[in-house]
Amino acid sequence: MQHRYNIRKILLLAFAPVALAAGGCDKLLDIDQPISSVTTAKVFDSNEKAISAMAGIYTKMVNGEQVEEPAFSSIGGGMVSMLASMSADDYRFAQTNNRPIQDFTANRLSREMSSSVTYKMWEAAYKNIYDANAVLEGIAASTSAKLTSDVRSQLTGEAKFVRAFVYFQMVNLFGDVPLVLTTNFNETRLMPKTPAVQVWAQIRKDLQQAVELLNEDYGTQSGERIKPNKSAAKALLARVYLYDQNWPGAATLAKEVIDNGHYELAGQPDDVFLKNSPEAIWQLKQDAAHRYIGNASAEGSQLLPNPLATGGLYWYLTDELLAAFEPGDLRKVQWSGPNTFTGTVKYYPYKYKTGKHSAVAGGELTEYNMMIRLAEVYLIRAEAVLKGPKDKTEALRLVNLLRARAGLTDPLPATLTDAEVEAAVMHERRVELFGEWGHRWMDLRRTGAARAVLSACSWKQPWAGDHQFLYPIPHNEMLNNPNLQQNPGY
Repeated sequence: MQHRYNIRKILLLAFAPVALAAGGCDKLLDIDQPISSVTTAKVFDSNEKAISAMAGIYTKMVNGEQVEEPAFSSIGGGMVSMLASMSADDYRFAQTNNRPIQDFTANRLSREMSSSVTYKMWEAAYKNIYDANAVLEGIAASTSAKLTSDVRSQLTGEAKFVRAFVYFQMVNLFGDVPLVLTTNFNETRLMPKTPAVQVWAQIRKDLQQAVELLNEDYGTQSGERIKPNKSAAKALLARVYLYDQNWPGAATLAKEVIDNGHYELAGQPDDVFLKNSPEAIWQLKQDAAHRYIGNASAEGSQLLPNPLATGGLYWYLTDELLAAFEPGDLRKVQWSGPNTFTGTVKYYPYKYKTGKHSAVAGGELTEYNMMIRLAEVYLIRAEAVLKGPKDKTEALRLVNLLRARAGLTDPLPATLTDAEVEAAVMHERRVELFGEWGHRWMDLRRTGAARAVLSACSWKQPWAGDHQFLYPIPHNEMLNNPNLQQNPGY
């Protein structure tokens, strides 16, 4: 009997750009039998088939199910970035009559209403985890000589990396979540939440093994960086160590990525999110034939007005974020754009340049979804060396490199105190990484600044409670699994 996910009714949100279409029961790998029976013979009996199975995971991570809007039906398409950017103070949502989305802006999350949004992220995440587990089990069980040892190692590393990447998002957004390490439905369908400390331990374990197993080479004939390599695993593990306050570990791994010679900062902010950007450590390639977005990225299709400067506005940058940019910072100029749709000028996120205003079905892709990039690694090392060995000189050097790329040619002086340099690093994280992967949301939480900063935002008052630093477990998931406990406060 083939494992299938439950069909659920998907709430159609109140405006077209984020409408979600109902999904069906889909096979998680292109197989006819469950992994426990004959799938090893069918899918993992050759290098080509096993590589194809792994490639399918990346496709689902960025494109979601092909009948749906990828930004809201995939873990790699933009949903994490958009929701967490609203939960923080990067983005505001313009459509006040759209309660499910607006609640993330105002930090008014509720068990039922917010679940109409978050359950898609939860569902997509666990589909990706299931796929990664299926690859790991299939490779381990395969006895085929046509599945060579080097491909076994590489794909095992990729699957462990993907599982760690997805769990990193889930544990940061939801806290305790079920830690699923098998495809056995009988073991997982009623699994309770796993304490976050255990999930973090598995993330570290998977990434440490991925670092050992993955090649430095991307293994693509075109040289594209559309699957994880050793540097991607090191970069993500460095991020995990930063969250752990393992300063030596974070600093060392970040340095190894920076020093390996494969990456360099893009020449200007406009170039960062292009496909095969020299700054890209890992990107995902969207499907240009996707009927919702064409050759746009999922985020670009959601965030950019149509027409660009005068069309309907959904997400816009907060005044607080705009005020954080120094005069002359090219990131404000090139990564935001003015819109006059409401009669008042508001600035939309413009890191991705192709949206519905310019998308072409089947057109040439000029941008890929950016998953991990070098600028973040600079900032990981800068924070780690400052808080660990107190190397203020190195921290300043890295921050000044990013400032120079942004057109801020006056370097921060060596006379700054350690506390001032730390503030500069965190400021740089805000203006460099805004709108990306919830960095601002997670930074505020991990540094203990979330309540002081967010409760002071006018549009988040009165403050509903600190419990919203974790999202509610989707209500439908709790109905399907009575062993799941709701997060406190919901």
